[in-house]
Amino acid sequence: MYYRNAIFVFLFGLAVWLPSYAQKKRALHEIEDSLRLISTEIRKTDNDSLKILLNDHYLTLLKETLIFPATFNYPFDSLKTIGKIYSPDKKFRIYNWNLPKSDGTNKYFCLIQVKNKKKNKVIELSDASSSINDPEFRILVSGKWYGALYYKILMNKSGNKVYYSLLGWDGCNSLMFQKVIDVLTFDGQGNPVFGAKIFRKYHNGNNVRVIFTYSSYATMVLRFDQQTIPTGNKKWNPGRKAYDYENRNVWMIVCDQLGPLLEPQEGQPVYNVPLGENLDGFLFENGNWNFIQNISAKNN
Repeated sequence: MYYRNAIFVFLFGLAVWLPSYAQKKRALHEIEDSLRLISTEIRKTDNDSLKILLNDHYLTLLKETLIFPATFNYPFDSLKTIGKIYSPDKKFRIYNWNLPKSDGTNKYFCLIQVKNKKKNKVIELSDASSSINDPEFRILVSGKWYGALYYKILMNKSGNKVYYSLLGWDGCNSLMFQKVIDVLTFDGQGNPVFGAKIFRKYHNGNNVRVIFTYSSYATMVLRFDQQTIPTGNKKWNPGRKAYDYENRNVWMIVCDQLGPLLEPQEGQPVYNVPLGENLDGFLFENGNWNFIQNISAKNN
């Protein structure tokens, strides 16, 4: 307990002392060490209340640090329990982590650091997963977000609109996991908006994000890579006395086809596992992610 109190006192002093030091681009390694110490304490304790308290200090210190321009390119390499990924255009960076609870669920945290020469804009997101009904169809604003751990950011343009598609993982509980495709845009004031109705040919076409739920005992593929798909054009081959179909190489999101192994388990996502070798996918064309079924995976 003395050790933890010492950390809190140190962090309070550091928070007051930080601006003058950070503006001179010094002491970032000391702040990083402090964050690393807190994250170590979080992982060591089984007490949810203490985890939340420690995490609040972690969040506050990181948020206050990220406003300084020098931090945008700082690697924070020793922070192993937090994701740090840039948008493809390097306009923002996402810092993302989870807080495991004793009941097997997770609480997610996310800061979006928007690059600025004088002072970075830091946006704190609030995980609203547990309170959102029908999350696949809800646009989320005011800092609310469907919590997940992101591992890939894709960027697509359609006219003047820029879409950042996020691939993420959600450890719902001890029985079920999720993979998520969410869409991030920014409004005219630079505020984040999560979800966009750009998923065509997927279910009824009303999705603003895609959520795959499957057994925690399984591993699901959700990645962005190059695949070969048919164009729909064909040419008669007299030697084979059959049509040859033209193919094209494209970059797309690919995912496992999910379902239960036994018919009585149909409709219960906790039993979903990857089925077979074929994948489904999403190809960005004409401003939309077009759903394509039954891809013979090139890069399995």
